[in-house]
Amino acid sequence: MSDEDELAASVDFGRKATAVVLGRPRAVPEPTFVSASVMSFPPISSAKDACDAMSKLFRVLPQCDVNLLEEQSKMNSDTPLMEAALAGLAGGSSQVIHVPVSRVVNEFGLPRGSGYAAKKRAAVDAMLEYIDQHPESVSDAVREEIRDLSRVHDIADAFLQLLWYAKVGKREISRADGRSVRATDPKLRRAEERRKEKKAEKQRAQETELKRKRKRRNTRGCDDMPRKRRKVC
Repeated sequence: MSDEDELAASVDFGRKATAVVLGRPRAVPEPTFVSASVMSFPPISSAKDACDAMSKLFRVLPQCDVNLLEEQSKMNSDTPLMEAALAGLAGGSSQVIHVPVSRVVNEFGLPRGSGYAAKKRAAVDAMLEYIDQHPESVSDAVREEIRDLSRVHDIADAFLQLLWYAKVGKREISRADGRSVRATDPKLRRAEERRKEKKAEKQRAQETELKRKRKRRNTRGCDDMPRKRRKVC
């Protein structure tokens, strides 16, 4: 298989709808977007629900070389379970790249902190602008799916995520990086390093405290036991 034939799936998880865009990010002269779809699942409230839903999604996808999964916020209760479940399923046969939202936001100049609706409108505008400027890059199947959607923004984030990989990500991340990779933002790399350092320090402190408690428990002697009161005659 040549690099141009590499097939990538870009997945945007959502409570109401999960969007998947398939494309060939290394195609020449432009990346090609070959299909787009949106799937809905029953409410997810457990790891089992997430596994069942992502199993259904995974079974309908073709064999992909790369899976781009939008990294989910820890503030959510269900979409992180979906991300983890799909990563587990896809990681056995392809590379899984977890993409922070900031990578796509920075690449396409999308607004920050301006409200949900404004962010979605900006994503849709960026997607439609690319399609207008690169009509040969987008298949009829993708155009039809976008045209038939009542909520076009469902597909926009997945579309831009795949475009980000085609423009930037494929140069940063290689197969040698492993099956599961997080696409760290270079602008936030120092913050990411500090976060990892802080996590490591916390873990070391917990391990030290655990050892101290074990040592104290193992070395307790008679002097630590409550003394019996002496009888007074």
